[in-house]
Amino acid sequence: MSVFHKVWLAIYYSIGSNLPKSSLSSTSRKFRYFLVKRIFKKCGVSVNVDKGAYFGNGKGIVVGNYSGIGEDCNVQGVVSMGDHVMMGPEVRIITRSHKFSKTDVPMTKQGFDVKPVIIEMTCGSVRGPPYCPAFASAREPLWGRGPL
Repeated sequence: MSVFHKVWLAIYYSIGSNLPKSSLSSTSRKFRYFLVKRIFKKCGVSVNVDKGAYFGNGKGIVVGNYSGIGEDCNVQGVVSMGDHVMMGPEVRIITRSHKFSKTDVPMTKQGFDVKPVIIEMTCGSVRGPPYCPAFASAREPLWGRGPL
């Protein structure tokens, strides 16, 4: 990770993520967009990353045009969002899980399965449901509350 990448992350997590919600302040929205364009692997036009969004180091994240990461969301790992993807608050995107195929070995000793999550264009998600590798590709609108 380059020094510049670390600086943009530090500015985002210390200042940008704590600014008011995008719906209350267009300046906050523009400032966070300025930062994530320099953090994400790829970032489209008019992307909204709302207050409190957490995305780790952001290096594996691709966000398409007119898409958004909602307030207090947690998006980590290799995640690709297409164009016009809306994400409500508190959504979690999980790209890894413990291996558990060997019953004679504790899960903590088996490592992890890591799979990318791909959310294609024109999808939406309302408060809270996690996207997991088992739901690795979403093409149709997804709406709901709680686990999918």
